[in-house]
Amino acid sequence: MNLIRTFFWVLCLAGTVLAERTTPPNVVFILTDDQSWDSIGFLGGKVHTPRLDRMAKEGMQLTDFNVTSTVCSPSRYSFLTGRYAGRCKAPRFMTEHPPGDQTQVENIGELELEGWNLAKL
Repeated sequence: MNLIRTFFWVLCLAGTVLAERTTPPNVVFILTDDQSWDSIGFLGGKVHTPRLDRMAKEGMQLTDFNVTSTVCSPSRYSFLTGRYAGRCKAPRFMTEHPPGDQTQVENIGELELEGWNLAKL
């Protein structure tokens, strides 16, 4: 009886010693605004993205997502909280661009030439 008990404990301890140590995965979450699904190189886009291409090749690509909002701040709210953007109680949250308001895309030509930088790809 004592031999069986000892054998049982040796098996239990051997299981813990032989168990493979796992490290937590590295997760990179990239959120962009106003980007079509095929803009990135590894998805067939024309933009040269070698580092993203390498990450996509070595890791996992999750490409079937939908957002509950059409602008970036409410989308970020949804990702961070897991709730619909319309449930946010902040008074300014959903009224950043009321109907008829100009956006940057519409009025970018009115900017002065000095005092700002524009990235070009």
